[in-house]
Amino acid sequence: QLPKVLACDSIDSLREIGDSLQTDVLEPQRRSKMDLVSFLGMVYRLHKDVQEKLIYRVEMYIRDSIKGYVPSNSDLDYPWVLYSSEREEDPLTESQTGWYPSLPRTLSILAKIYRALEMSTFQGIAQEAVDLCMHTLKEASQILARKSLPSCSDRNMQAVLPLVQMMDSQLFLVKHLLLLREQVAAFECELVVSEKYFNFGNLWEALNLKLPDGILGILKPTMYHAEVDSKKDIESELKSACEALITNITAHITQPMAAMNVKIGNYLANPQVDRASLKEQSFMKEELHGVISTFLDNVKVKVPFATAHIRLYLSTPGGTDSSRSTSPILFKPVELRLVDTWGRLEGLLEEQHFSAQELTEMGFIRPDALRELISSLFNSVMEAPWENVVQTVAQVPRNRSQVPKAMTEDGAPMDRQPSATPSTASVERNHSGALQEVGADTAPAPVAPVAPAGIPTPAEEQAAMLVEGAAPAPATGTAPVTMPEASVESGTRL
Repeated sequence: QLPKVLACDSIDSLREIGDSLQTDVLEPQRRSKMDLVSFLGMVYRLHKDVQEKLIYRVEMYIRDSIKGYVPSNSDLDYPWVLYSSEREEDPLTESQTGWYPSLPRTLSILAKIYRALEMSTFQGIAQEAVDLCMHTLKEASQILARKSLPSCSDRNMQAVLPLVQMMDSQLFLVKHLLLLREQVAAFECELVVSEKYFNFGNLWEALNLKLPDGILGILKPTMYHAEVDSKKDIESELKSACEALITNITAHITQPMAAMNVKIGNYLANPQVDRASLKEQSFMKEELHGVISTFLDNVKVKVPFATAHIRLYLSTPGGTDSSRSTSPILFKPVELRLVDTWGRLEGLLEEQHFSAQELTEMGFIRPDALRELISSLFNSVMEAPWENVVQTVAQVPRNRSQVPKAMTEDGAPMDRQPSATPSTASVERNHSGALQEVGADTAPAPVAPVAPAGIPTPAEEQAAMLVEGAAPAPATGTAPVTMPEASVESGTRL
């Protein structure tokens, strides 16, 4: 007959039972001179059974609450959730306002089992949970990219709708990958899993009468070894997300110059034309002035608009300026690319011997003046009151009811708060597959809030560098394991 403690399905209770058996029974008795070998053997087996049950319940939680999570309408109501006045009264949950639910769930369950299991076991579970969390974040980002925006009567607002849809999707992913990277760095472990597998391709070759190494070649499968490093995967995904965001913002602003570049390139690609005659072409005379004017108008409108979105997504709830160190690093490559594109146009115009008066009449400004303009527009938004930033972002309407509501297995709607830190009192499954509430007797382990860290992307390459997080405080007794707050200033290396 199984001990009654193994009938417990609460992750919190199982963790505390395991901690108590380890710290209150096994460790003190190892130092004791009393002959309790048989008793300690029984307690040791019970401790191992409790840990096995804990691992099983954690795996079930990861499968059902992270991998199997279905977003509700409010979960992807971005950017409204970032500046909503409907705040949680609990300061811990308020600090996580705007977090996609799979992220705090992942961090919470890892914080609960950290130090409660052997490090090798924890690393395997953590690697799986982090990979699944990243997968849910990418799926949510794709849902945001597919959400249609209502049409606007304002022509200027209608023109920025594609930019808005792109920024909501990619800034969502950048924000959450920054948070995941910063929080996971607080665990003192490597999230690396080694995988070995065999390739029986020789058998297929043998069936095609290609016998390698003689007849016995089919009995020599090739063994491959691969390593999965979740921390490096986070860095890779973050670098890709930042690069995509930078490229798309730049493309939207420089869009007026794209058609002109195609016409110039097609003309100069003809080896029979004289390069010096480019200035006399009709498209240069008729369209160049409009292209310059439209580009500068885009800079004046879309640079503040994009900056407001970057500041909103990368700030903590309430508008505290944790984004002051992050936003300039993210936006700097956009500025460099805009100025570089403008500089190439300046070189072409000088090659075609446009006079200073002609450039002035077309409204052309020098690259240094453009750099100062972009920098001034960016800084004005970064220093503006939080209410002005929210007003700038909110002026574009978004549809707020396009994501299907999460459902339980019996078809009933699953009501939940999107930004609250989940506890193991949430819905889990028992051995028979029935839904039940577990862990309601124990408060969840809180995850300390960490402001988004700066993105270490150089101006020319946007290459991400690793960030070394602060070490977590060790757990003592049966107190809940919490993650320490990491400092952006001290934890980020540019």
